[in-house]
Amino acid sequence: MQPQKRSIFHEPAVIVALIGLIGTIVTAIVAPLIIRAVEKSTATPVFPDSAAFTGTLVPLPTYTPISLITPTATPTEEEQALQVLVDAKNWPLVFADPFDTNAYGWPEGERTSESVTADLKIINGAYLWKIRANTNSAINWVRPRIDPSQDFYAGVRARRVNDQVDMNYALTFRDQGNGNFYEFKLYMDQHFVVRIYDKNKPADQGKSEIFTNQPTTRFRPEDANKLEVVGIGNDYWFFINDQFVKHLNRTELSGGIIGLSLEIRLAGQEAQVEFDDFELRKAP
Repeated sequence: MQPQKRSIFHEPAVIVALIGLIGTIVTAIVAPLIIRAVEKSTATPVFPDSAAFTGTLVPLPTYTPISLITPTATPTEEEQALQVLVDAKNWPLVFADPFDTNAYGWPEGERTSESVTADLKIINGAYLWKIRANTNSAINWVRPRIDPSQDFYAGVRARRVNDQVDMNYALTFRDQGNGNFYEFKLYMDQHFVVRIYDKNKPADQGKSEIFTNQPTTRFRPEDANKLEVVGIGNDYWFFINDQFVKHLNRTELSGGIIGLSLEIRLAGQEAQVEFDDFELRKAP
């Protein structure tokens, strides 16, 4: 009986050799594919040169988390007042006077009263006052020939020419021509006052009343300073050099002319003041 023939594939050595051959073939084919895939995923991207780009770049939207959004704060009194000033400065202009001429009928010349001796003139682009006090608390005030104002903006620059005098200058408003008016005045020791003169008050109540009297560093006594008042109904806002200093609500006077005043506190003293850039606007 002849011995049975065995296939070479049944030989262990042959099987091992075949497995090794298959592994070599798989490695040769698959490994490069894996290497290329890894290189592609980690390579630095290459962008076209900006000069060659002809499309439109659309920026990505940015968002603020709701938790980081701060609600709009309520405006402060000063912020509200400054907005009132900005609005009022855009009202129709009644007149703006640089005092190059006397086109608006400001009083000029010499004048004497029981309390003051005054010489007023428009000269060198300013309204120059030379005042001598005949009594203590001597006051000189003037009003241009303009119609009474209701809701208004008024502003003026004032500069004392001589120092060492106890004096103050003021912007007057709601002046009804009979000694009744409000005034906004600056004192040279750096405080301001808002006051009413009211001749209709009973004698036992006095003819004047101070509404506010407070210090301020918002003006320089040796320089020209700007006084401004905005009046809307019974509300009044006061500004020194474009900075808010006070708001008041007063009902005593309604309507009246805008004017200027100067007070010398001690008899025998003399003061010189220049007013300039007077401006008046009315609400539309």
